[in-house]
Amino acid sequence: MSDQPQVKILDKALRVLMLFSPEQPEWGVSAVSREVGMSKSTVHRILRVLEQHGFLTQNADTRRF
Repeated sequence: MSDQPQVKILDKALRVLMLFSPEQPEWGVSAVSREVGMSKSTVHRILRVLEQHGFLTQNADTRRF
């Protein structure tokens, strides 16, 4: 795999996105962070970008994505 920063962040974003499934459709930031081994701040930024592009939505009540 390339060491280019763009490729690394894409890899991270895809690892986050692939957690979401019919079996587990909602995730919180902390749970994603633990599962993928990234900081909560990185996970939160990735989730926000995925939300902005329509890949995810955030539940206003539970705050999960």
